[in-house]
Amino acid sequence: MTRSSDVNSRTSLAWAYAQAWVGKGASALIYMALGYLLQPAEFGSFAVASTFVVLSEMFVEQTMAQAVIQLPDPTPQQLGSLRFIALLLGSLCALGSVVMSLFFFQTTQATEVSIAWYALELAACPILIAMNAIPIGLYRRAMDYKTLARRTAVATIAGGVAGIVVGVLQGGGHALVALSLTYQIVSYWILRHRGNDILLNPSWRDARAFYTLMLVNGQPKAADFLESKGLELVVAQCMGLPAAGALSYASRVAQTLFTFLASPSLDAAWGEFGRRRQDQGQLLGTYQRYQALLSTTTLGLFFALALSSYQMIPAVLGSKWSVLHGLMPFLCLALIIRTKLYLATILIQVTEPNVSVSTAAMVRAILCLVLTMTGGLFFRDASVAGIAYALAGLAIVPPTGKHLAELSKRAATSLLIGTAGAMLVFGLGWTAYQALRHALHQPISSVLDGAIIAALSGAMLAAAAFRHRALLRGVQPP
Repeated sequence: MTRSSDVNSRTSLAWAYAQAWVGKGASALIYMALGYLLQPAEFGSFAVASTFVVLSEMFVEQTMAQAVIQLPDPTPQQLGSLRFIALLLGSLCALGSVVMSLFFFQTTQATEVSIAWYALELAACPILIAMNAIPIGLYRRAMDYKTLARRTAVATIAGGVAGIVVGVLQGGGHALVALSLTYQIVSYWILRHRGNDILLNPSWRDARAFYTLMLVNGQPKAADFLESKGLELVVAQCMGLPAAGALSYASRVAQTLFTFLASPSLDAAWGEFGRRRQDQGQLLGTYQRYQALLSTTTLGLFFALALSSYQMIPAVLGSKWSVLHGLMPFLCLALIIRTKLYLATILIQVTEPNVSVSTAAMVRAILCLVLTMTGGLFFRDASVAGIAYALAGLAIVPPTGKHLAELSKRAATSLLIGTAGAMLVFGLGWTAYQALRHALHQPISSVLDGAIIAALSGAMLAAAAFRHRALLRGVQPP
């Protein structure tokens, strides 16, 4: 039974990675093409207009899907209540998008009225996202990542084709609207069969029963929303739409790297931890294996991709994206820190949902917003803003470690040491990279630059793999 379970777990994890790699691989190529076709200001306008779409993705879809996974044995009535709540929240987000469009129609200048049109055109997306939330949770609960991988691949390609066609036809930011709408419509079409038999259950009593679960799951998603969309809105207001567009594009590239390397394991961890929550020994062993996998893949490869993006994106897309030089490496460092925190938070919330842990995520988001605003506005330097964004995640490492210690002191110590070690290794690697480039005293070829990046990243990857060699073979430490 254990061997069969392990095989199924590995198969599910493989499909989870396939979902991320196929979907985000296509997405990366699509956004590279759109980077050619569109201007940073158009990305900035879309970033502002898509506020409620992003809110529904982060808060409605993810919160509801996680709630489905966390319920020990969900009944049709409970699923009906969750579906009703999801549709209610999605409708409110859709209404918010319409109200935003009306506001911008009345207040923006003629050159920025496109924001209002984008917001109005995107109003259907939150409802589609809400309709997909419960099916996604059911598929994740069943560890059926094969269907989710098919949905992601087909919807991403369909959305990309629609967006590129509109971009080629000089549609400007409407290309991004076409991409988003097509993605959500195709996603709904693929997922429509799962959960259609669940009747809406508009029960106030059942809704109140989910209050704590919604609060626990919702606060981290609200924190992610503040970190991403809140920052874009502040930058758009204080530094203009081109700056917000550059930040939005850089964040999207960094999130693509994150999805490639870490998101599949984190998604699969929800299901794996949920299945083993009754056996603490198996649960902690599974946590250690996932931690080893993430530590091995993310540090070296994030470093490689951060530096590659640091060199290649402005060269490929042109000088209009030169600000990415100062953003990408530190966005990747922020994701390295957050990856460790996300896995620890999943373990805590699956075993015993904790409001204080999710509240700490809100503190992180607010601190991140304040530090990044300070760095960007006072120093007017993208690198300073990026460093502030990266370091803000450290604020919740101690409280997360404290709660993790209630489950396992060893796991808590590993979190604290691992986070500090990851920052140290990334910092030393970055310093070594800059020192090697400076020692040559002349511009170097892209081949030599790539060799330096590959050598440093390979050393990081080999060191992490050697350290976690026993866990990566599936052998638990003594």
